[in-house]
Amino acid sequence: MHLNYQLTTSILNKNLTLMVRLRSLPTSLSHRHLSSHSVPSPPAVTLYQYEICPFCNINKALLNYTNTPYKYVEVNPLTKSELKPWSGDYKKVPIAKLATTTTDEENDFKQINGSSEINTTLLKQPFVMQKLKSKWDSSAMSMDLFTSSNDALKWSKFANEELAPILYPNICRSMNESYQAFGYVNNVDTFSMSQRIMIRWIGSFAMYIAASKIKCMYSGYKMFPSVT
Repeated sequence: MHLNYQLTTSILNKNLTLMVRLRSLPTSLSHRHLSSHSVPSPPAVTLYQYEICPFCNINKALLNYTNTPYKYVEVNPLTKSELKPWSGDYKKVPIAKLATTTTDEENDFKQINGSSEINTTLLKQPFVMQKLKSKWDSSAMSMDLFTSSNDALKWSKFANEELAPILYPNICRSMNESYQAFGYVNNVDTFSMSQRIMIRWIGSFAMYIAASKIKCMYSGYKMFPSVT
């Protein structure tokens, strides 16, 4: 059945959060007690994103599941002006800044490129680790199982290689739907009126073309039963 933008976005967020939760389920009946400690200070994370980017939502699923506070910056998909001053040759989203000091977070930071590398880095942060361990109290789960078990690798691969790539073709199956999907730009305060108009028209057309190509690549996938 055809999925509109709102339904698809809801499915994305629910599925990604569910996958994070599934990775935290105990894999045996043995239990061990995790002693409680004071929670470390949260990392200072700034995520540069497109609101409708599935790969950005993979990172937000982990941040939200662990109650990790973060800032986000909406990137202009036409100019990438939010990235140019500091990201070097890398101009894709998601991209994150992780502050290395508490005194100058704007200038002292580690640049992390791509959703997989962002999540890998987040899972090494003491605050995130402690938040996860608090969810596993009285269970056999550990960080090694959560990040490296067969189930963890399976769900991570599914999210990155199967679920995320097919979402754009489902929210941009026509020019009208693609235009609706880009309606989020109207709520971005940092974009001027002219930028919002250009992004919505040019961006929706470019995404419709790109989604059509992705759809051809996944023509045999079960979410496209009508494609021959």
